[in-house]
This record gives sequence, structure tokens and C-alpha cells, in this order.
Amino acid sequence: MEKSLNYSNTRQDTFDEQLQTLRNQMQPVSDLSCHLKNLESKLAYMEQQARDCNIEIINLSDRRNENLTNMVMGIGAVIKQQILASDIVAVHRVPQAGQKYTRPKYVIVKCTTRTLRNNIKAASRLVSSKDLNTEKLGISGPPQKIFINEHLTMLAIRSEQDLNNIK
Repeated sequence: MEKSLNYSNTRQDTFDEQLQTLRNQMQPVSDLSCHLKNLESKLAYMEQQARDCNIEIINLSDRRNENLTNMVMGIGAVIKQQILASDIVAVHRVPQAGQKYTRPKYVIVKCTTRTLRNNIKAASRLVSSKDLNTEKLGISGPPQKIFINEHLTMLAIRSEQDLNNIK
């Protein structure tokens, strides 16, 4: 009995040591998971911060050999917010997230300052939707309303949708 009890105690000690070794190995994995979540959060913040001076123009018809800078300056004239070519760092089209969309590719405009971006957004909100359309910009075809928004990351869009679902 004593021999059997000693053997059981030895085995128990061995199991305890192995369990402690496994716990020690699991701690870095747990820390790594937390660290990964922090990095993902920082990356999402940095991606959105990189878009802080951007506006997104929706429903602006595609045209061959289009000059997007001139179109953006034309939008500025319609919304009564002067936009100079020097106010635009970059302007380009990007496809929508899904394949099911039939609307034209979005136009992304990177402004020189966040203040200018905010002024453009505010001025576009003051103009009636019938005045901010493709016809006013001299784009042929049936008039289509043009919308100007912040350029958000997909994560920010999902977060905004989640907040709206809570309300």
C-alpha cells in the first residue's frame, strides 16, 4: 500500500509539474491574443485616420477621359464652396464593396485639410438634392442625385450600423 501510495504521489507530482508547464506556455498565447486585438484596433484607427481628409462622392457618372479634378471643382461651384485644384491632394475612383451594385464607382477625394473636407460636406448638406445632380455638372444623360459623405473604412461603417441598430 505504501509503495502504491508513493507511486501515486510521484505521478501526481509529475502531473502537477506538467500542468504548471502548460499553464506557463498558455500565458504567452493569451497575451498574444490580447496583443493582436490591440494591434487590430490600432490599425483600424490608423486606417480611419488616414481617411480623415477624404470625401466620398457617390453616383457621379463615369465618363471616358473624365477629369475628376474639374468635376470636383464643378461640384464646389454647385454647392457654393470653392474648391481649387491645389485643395485636392488626390482624386480617383474606387469600386463598391459588393459586386451587386450597378451604380458608378465612387470617387474619393483627398483634401489638403480636414477643415476643407468638413466645409465641403456641410455645404453639400445645405444644397437641395435637386441642385446637386449630374445635370448641374454638365454630365449628359438623365439627372442623377450626387451624394457627398465621409470616406469611412468598412469597420467604421459596420460600427456605425451597429450603433444605429441599437437606437
